[in-house]
Amino acid sequence: MNKPPTVSDTKKAFYQGYAQPINSIFRAVFDEILVETHLVTVAENFAYDGFFGLGLKTAYDTMMEGYQPVDQKVLIFPALIQALRLDQNQIQQDSQNLIDVITQVPGQEILEVLSGTRQPVEGPLMLVHRICAGLIDNQDFKYSRFFAIGLMMVFEGAASKVYTKAEERKAKLAAICERLKLNPERVAVDMETYTKAVELIRQSKSVLDEVAKVDREKRAAREAEKQNQTKATPAESAS
Repeated sequence: MNKPPTVSDTKKAFYQGYAQPINSIFRAVFDEILVETHLVTVAENFAYDGFFGLGLKTAYDTMMEGYQPVDQKVLIFPALIQALRLDQNQIQQDSQNLIDVITQVPGQEILEVLSGTRQPVEGPLMLVHRICAGLIDNQDFKYSRFFAIGLMMVFEGAASKVYTKAEERKAKLAAICERLKLNPERVAVDMETYTKAVELIRQSKSVLDEVAKVDREKRAAREAEKQNQTKATPAESAS
């Protein structure tokens, strides 16, 4: 029986696929994503689904927002997915399909599929239906924060179109979680923790960006002063 890869194995695989160093400002955030995803995916009872894929991609895009150099952000993600032994094309396709569901399908229809009161036979809602059916049939489902993010994106995208009160959305989420054999309190806490983490990261980046800006301005001023002194020296010698 093959042993599952260690965190070190996954990190090594990542840096084989992406040979450049991660921007120091984003290193801790990226390591958190890599380690957390690794621990979930190496679990014996892990099974990929579209909610997980959407949640992982959303978390990466959000937490790595503003990455510099800009063009490297789209190169880091494929290396991460390959190191985790996941299917990048599947994640991209599922994420886009679920975003299309959120933006194009009436919220009530999405909630009905999540609740099990609508059985689509074709169309974009089939993906949501298949994910839910898979969860119900999987007695050893491996819950993760990334799954919760994906589920809540779909749920909130639909519920915001149907309910105006937070209490109504909370009650509906609880019913859906009960059907899917999930703990609604845990899902809600994970989403709250994620939202707060994103806000803290954005605040930290804002401060670091401001510090970097001031540092660049100081360096530019020193360089300009040196150039002025260099220009002034020949004139002083000539006099």
